[in-house]
Amino acid sequence: MIRLVIHGLAAVCLTFSSLWIFADEGRKLPTIGGAIPVDPSTDAPYSGAFRDAMRQLGYVEGKNINIVLRFANGDPAKLRQIIKELVICEWTYLLEMLGY
Repeated sequence: MIRLVIHGLAAVCLTFSSLWIFADEGRKLPTIGGAIPVDPSTDAPYSGAFRDAMRQLGYVEGKNINIVLRFANGDPAKLRQIIKELVICEWTYLLEMLGY
């Protein structure tokens, strides 16, 4: 009888733990959206430093956070359009790196 109860409890625990694991897989990761006024090659040292700093803080891109950077290549009109798109996308966080 005790053996049956133990097996029953083990089955219940395994069922609920697997549901918890699958529910966790479907969660949406926080996303940082960035509007960058220059081209990717000019921004490479800065975006690389940003990603490195995020990793040092424990944020691993694709694992517990997403980072989406969009580049305007020096075009102010394109930068305004990118900012509008990022606001519409409802990212968790928005960055505007205008200090170049």
